[in-house]
Amino acid sequence: MSKKKKKEENGWENDPDIQAFLEQADKQGPWSEEDDKIYTIGGLTNDKDGDFMKFQNKINKKENDKDE
Repeated sequence: MSKKKKKEENGWENDPDIQAFLEQADKQGPWSEEDDKIYTIGGLTNDKDGDFMKFQNKINKKENDKDE
């Protein structure tokens, strides 16, 4: 691969708009440091302790008991 072709493919790395965005994305928000460490998977918040699934199972159990 020629140097010119490689430079064109990696041009986004040197784009000032991309660099500004990446610098902004790495900054801590206006919230506390503790809240800045939310448990996420794939960028979405996740229930680390599985409390939501426990709640869902409890609801399902009550519905199944009512149907019997």
